[in-house]
Amino acid sequence: MVAHEVPFVGNSFLLYNWRNINIFFNEYDLKTLDEFDTFWKTRPGTFTFEDYNKIVSIGLQRKDQVVSAEKVDELVGEYVDNNSLNDLLATVYKAQMSSLVNADVPGELKGEMKVKPPRPSKNSSK
Repeated sequence: MVAHEVPFVGNSFLLYNWRNINIFFNEYDLKTLDEFDTFWKTRPGTFTFEDYNKIVSIGLQRKDQVVSAEKVDELVGEYVDNNSLNDLLATVYKAQMSSLVNADVPGELKGEMKVKPPRPSKNSSK
């Protein structure tokens, strides 16, 4: 999993690394990537303000740091003062997708998968 920090408000960034994606999946009872896809296609119209804050809060968390509910509310408020709720969801979705499937999403790279190509078999013909 390649995780990128995606700019949010001021000096804050959203990061959905393995830990944060697991928190998100658990919070919304998602088990598979298909359920994740369906979630983003069907659920945003039913979000409460608490959902917006919860989803952003998950993206703001770092290893041993949890951002207070008041700070999350302040950051979300500042974001929606200048953007729509759809923009907020698009930013969250972009941050999540940058860690799940797309390493080309702009943002500060926080980790990198290094995959070695498979070795050719000794029995393979040249």
